[in-house]
Amino acid sequence: MTKALHFDMIFKAKEFYEDFREAKKNLPWRARFYIYLREVFLNPILLIQDKKKLIRLRKEAKKGEVKIRSGIELALMECIYLKALTGEDDRKKLEDKIKWTRLILKYINLVLEVMTINLEKLAYIFMIVQSIIKPGICTVVYPISIFGYALLHETRPPKQYWYFILGYTQILMVLEFFLSLNFIPDLLPKY
Repeated sequence: MTKALHFDMIFKAKEFYEDFREAKKNLPWRARFYIYLREVFLNPILLIQDKKKLIRLRKEAKKGEVKIRSGIELALMECIYLKALTGEDDRKKLEDKIKWTRLILKYINLVLEVMTINLEKLAYIFMIVQSIIKPGICTVVYPISIFGYALLHETRPPKQYWYFILGYTQILMVLEFFLSLNFIPDLLPKY
């Protein structure tokens, strides 16, 4: 059982949860703002690479809501848990997590994670811009594939869609390259 899961089980008790909420309010504004941004803009389950962890989270989700907590929240939970067990208030780990230097790196990481999760939207924008800049029969495939297939999926479109778009774009680039060479117009008949 992981530490985060163990803390979540303990924090189901109302008194611990109230202490956690109160301690969360007493964090410095920069740490509270980081937690807020993470909750609003980031779905951390999309960043999990470990298949076993995803399967475990899926089983937990069937039982109830699963929340993937940040390092700051876990350190805060550990502080409250240790205080309840031993009566000591050891905030070294928490203070280490909310230092400016650590938080700046956490903010940069958060921006990169948000961009990674929303990467398909960026790809959609570039495909639509491409079809506006160079309108034609070849580029009409992009908006049709976006609005006719990709956006109809509840989550992200499957890998096959992205492989198709990648292959189609590569074929267009190779054709455009060969047609831009100087010897090709000499081979075509003149009218």
